[in-house]
Amino acid sequence: MDPIIVPIVVGGIMPVVIVFITFFYGNKTAANKMNLLAKAIESGVDIDPTVLMESLESKKKKNTTIKERLINKLVSGIILFLLGLASFICLAVRILSAKWCIYVGIAGVAVGAAFIVAYFVGRKFLASEIEAETRKLTENSVNKFNP
Repeated sequence: MDPIIVPIVVGGIMPVVIVFITFFYGNKTAANKMNLLAKAIESGVDIDPTVLMESLESKKKKNTTIKERLINKLVSGIILFLLGLASFICLAVRILSAKWCIYVGIAGVAVGAAFIVAYFVGRKFLASEIEAETRKLTENSVNKFNP
């Protein structure tokens, strides 16, 4: 087999197929649930409003705060940066000698650095939103315990 085919399949085609499968089955599940609810409404069956709210909330993104999303970017950036750096070190020490390690190293360092920069830029530009969200969460937690 030609050695260039493996990196193309692993780096290009496989991620596209994985994303397609994920979105296809996610949308198929949501569409089936909505069709079932629509048929139940058309037939006059009483539906609990919490079921409708759960189906609508499942389409929304997770309840993560801005700070958590920024920290996830930082963690991902550090991991990718270190993996890319490790690939370069393995090439320098001659543990690995494959040409594709250079590409993996460059991609890891570049994407990792981009995530790290996104964290610091996001932290600077979203400081007021982070503070407002933190204040809102603390007020909600205080109101829960003091009715």
